Amino acid sequence: MVYLFLWVSLSVIISTLSSSSGRSTVVLLTVWIATTSFLPKALPSLGAHLHPAPSRPEFEHRLHLEAVGAGHGHDPKDAHFEKKKNDTLKLYGVDSVDELPVNWRGMAMQEGERASTDVYRRHFEELQEIYKLQLATSRIGAVFSPYLAIKNLSATLCGTDLESAVRFEREAEKYRYDLIQRLNDLHIHEIDYKGDKEQRVSSAHWKDFAPFHFTPPSLASDLSRTRSLMVLLLTQAGLLLTVLLTLKGQAR
Repeated sequence: MVYLFLWVSLSVIISTLSSSSGRSTVVLLTVWIATTSFLPKALPSLGAHLHPAPSRPEFEHRLHLEAVGAGHGHDPKDAHFEKKKNDTLKLYGVDSVDELPVNWRGMAMQEGERASTDVYRRHFEELQEIYKLQLATSRIGAVFSPYLAIKNLSATLCGTDLESAVRFEREAEKYRYDLIQRLNDLHIHEIDYKGDKEQRVSSAHWKDFAPFHFTPPSLASDLSRTRSLMVLLLTQAGLLLTVLLTLKGQAR
């Protein structure tokens, strides 16, 4: 209703101030194209130019290089795990991984998963900060375009905005990490080091793994995040209403 009021009010104001119907039509079309087509396309491009994000191949290449540098969990002989291996041998008072009461391969995989996940999460958060800056640049257009304000408002309330997507990504990644580490824990304590590739664990363990469940933000939380957009729309409506009342007073 507010969006409809804004466009109707703007149409009435432009028609009142224009000297002819043809001129008012041209002005209205110009405003409509600028606010619903030009700004929504130009501002994201401007945001990407001001705050460039790495391409997907570049992002994955950086991630791969740093993750490899953090150690390969599937190779228990990787030099990055040497200190942990020595500390583990000392802890259990043995001289080789064959004598350990736990599976060293599982421990190496668990440590490798932790290290690689730390790398991924850090790069992911850095990338999200860039996207937030790009989005902030785009949202500036909402001051001049009710379309952009409504678009951002509806995206938030429908759970399709950037913050909602990132929230889902974080919860899914946490579930994945916890699942893998629990599997590694089974590898450590339920599988013997010698001949571990031929061994199997009981399927009963899977009953302890809860399915993934995403908890979307509450309506109250969404409304709180859209407060500035709602204030902006109401302010725009108030300004146009003031202009309409002023023109009505002058016409008398």
